[in-house]
Amino acid sequence: MATGSGQEGFVDVAAAADVYDDEPYGVKVNGQRVVLCKVDGQLYAVGGLCSHQYAELDEGELRGCVLMCPLHNSGFDVRTGQAIQLPATQPIPTYAVRVENGRVLVSLHPVTPG
Repeated sequence: MATGSGQEGFVDVAAAADVYDDEPYGVKVNGQRVVLCKVDGQLYAVGGLCSHQYAELDEGELRGCVLMCPLHNSGFDVRTGQAIQLPATQPIPTYAVRVENGRVLVSLHPVTPG
């Protein structure tokens, strides 16, 4: 479980060195599942549950900017949270991310609703 970072509205969730390109990394933010995704060195954070049917997205694959659901192969753009591959049609939330002193900080609340 993530701990407070001292940064208003953000929580420290992981060491930046532990998040690898093309490998989803599951964390908890404010009691919610969130997935960190690193694409070409850029970090993104999205809701950790598929909007189609309950499935934990950190168990899926990251294909470029698309996070694939492990259950029915729905795809979500990690930059926007938009569902871009059926059967999902609803987006997942996105969160603000920043790196400070080698730590990944994620906003406590989504910046876009799912």
